[in-house]
Amino acid sequence: MCTLCVKHEESIQHLFFECSNALHIWSCVRQIFLTSHFSNKDDLLYFIKSDGSPLVKLIKLVVITFCIWMI
Repeated sequence: MCTLCVKHEESIQHLFFECSNALHIWSCVRQIFLTSHFSNKDDLLYFIKSDGSPLVKLIKLVVITFCIWMI
Protein backbone atom coordinates (compact mmCIF):
# COMPACT_ATOMS: atom_id res chain seq x y z
CA MET A 1 0.00 0.00 0.00
CA CYS A 2 1.31 3.46 -0.88
CA THR A 3 2.49 5.20 2.26
CA LEU A 4 1.55 8.63 0.89
CA CYS A 5 -2.01 8.18 -0.35
CA VAL A 6 -2.87 4.82 1.27
CA LYS A 7 -5.08 4.06 -1.76
CA HIS A 8 -2.97 2.19 -4.30
CA GLU A 9 -0.28 -0.44 -4.44
CA GLU A 10 3.15 1.10 -3.92
CA SER A 11 5.49 1.00 -6.90
CA ILE A 12 8.13 3.38 -8.19
CA GLN A 13 5.84 4.47 -11.03
CA HIS A 14 2.95 5.12 -8.65
CA LEU A 15 5.03 6.78 -5.93
CA PHE A 16 6.74 9.29 -8.23
CA PHE A 17 4.31 9.77 -11.12
CA GLU A 18 0.77 8.64 -10.24
CA CYS A 19 0.21 9.29 -6.54
CA SER A 20 -1.92 12.38 -5.89
CA ASN A 21 0.74 13.76 -3.56
CA ALA A 22 3.46 13.44 -6.20
CA LEU A 23 1.18 14.92 -8.85
CA HIS A 24 0.73 18.01 -6.71
CA ILE A 25 4.49 18.49 -6.40
CA TRP A 26 5.06 18.00 -10.14
CA SER A 27 2.24 20.43 -10.87
CA CYS A 28 4.12 23.12 -8.98
CA VAL A 29 7.31 22.38 -10.95
CA ARG A 30 5.42 22.49 -14.25
CA GLN A 31 3.96 25.89 -13.36
CA ILE A 32 7.37 27.31 -12.46
CA PHE A 33 9.07 26.06 -15.63
CA LEU A 34 6.02 26.21 -17.92
CA THR A 35 6.43 22.64 -19.06
CA SER A 36 4.20 19.63 -19.71
CA HIS A 37 3.31 16.56 -17.67
CA PHE A 38 5.98 14.24 -16.25
CA SER A 39 4.73 10.68 -16.66
CA ASN A 40 7.98 8.74 -16.18
CA LYS A 41 11.69 9.08 -15.46
CA ASP A 42 12.48 9.60 -19.14
CA ASP A 43 10.26 12.71 -19.16
CA LEU A 44 12.20 14.08 -16.18
CA LEU A 45 15.56 13.40 -17.82
CA TYR A 46 14.44 15.02 -21.07
CA PHE A 47 13.20 18.05 -19.15
CA ILE A 48 16.54 18.44 -17.35
CA LYS A 49 18.63 18.04 -20.53
CA SER A 50 16.48 20.11 -22.90
CA ASP A 51 16.70 23.82 -23.62
CA GLY A 52 18.74 26.25 -21.67
CA SER A 53 22.20 27.15 -20.58
CA PRO A 54 24.25 24.93 -18.30
CA LEU A 55 23.06 27.03 -15.34
CA VAL A 56 19.39 26.52 -16.27
CA LYS A 57 19.99 22.77 -16.61
CA LEU A 58 21.65 22.73 -13.18
CA ILE A 59 18.71 24.59 -11.65
CA LYS A 60 16.30 22.08 -13.22
CA LEU A 61 18.36 19.20 -11.82
CA VAL A 62 18.37 20.74 -8.34
CA VAL A 63 14.60 21.35 -8.43
CA ILE A 64 13.86 17.80 -9.62
CA THR A 65 16.21 16.33 -7.01
CA PHE A 66 14.52 18.35 -4.29
CA CYS A 67 11.08 17.24 -5.45
CA ILE A 68 12.10 13.60 -5.42
CA TRP A 69 13.47 14.11 -1.91
CA MET A 70 10.14 15.69 -0.86
CA ILE A 71 8.17 12.75 -2.23
